[in-house]
Amino acid sequence: MNIPERISALRALMEERGYDVYMVPTDDFQVREYITGFTGSAGTAVFTKDEAGLWTDGRYFLQADQQLAGTGVKLYKMGEPGVPTVEEFIASALPEGGTLGFDGRVVAIEEGAALEEAVASKDAKINYSED
Repeated sequence: MNIPERISALRALMEERGYDVYMVPTDDFQVREYITGFTGSAGTAVFTKDEAGLWTDGRYFLQADQQLAGTGVKLYKMGEPGVPTVEEFIASALPEGGTLGFDGRVVAIEEGAALEEAVASKDAKINYSED
């Protein structure tokens, strides 16, 4: 199965389980590599019904450009002008009352708190039990 097929399968699961946005955090590097093809040690992937993005820092811009080519995953260059943070993107992508999913075992408490804050404006839910 290639990357676009994996993303399509993820989206089917998202639909089945009621997720509007699914995030693969940087610490879930094996899943992130499997679903995006990116092998760098730092990066967060976010999937919606229509979009797929990977946020990484300047150490990996060139590598990510090469590894994401043809996958349908857009590179978001963290820290660059006009690039939303992961939390900003999630807040804008979530519909009112929507659901964000991720594997809570690989998210630090500070990151979890930032995500809770990001979804609060949309009266959205977080399901952190899905791997």
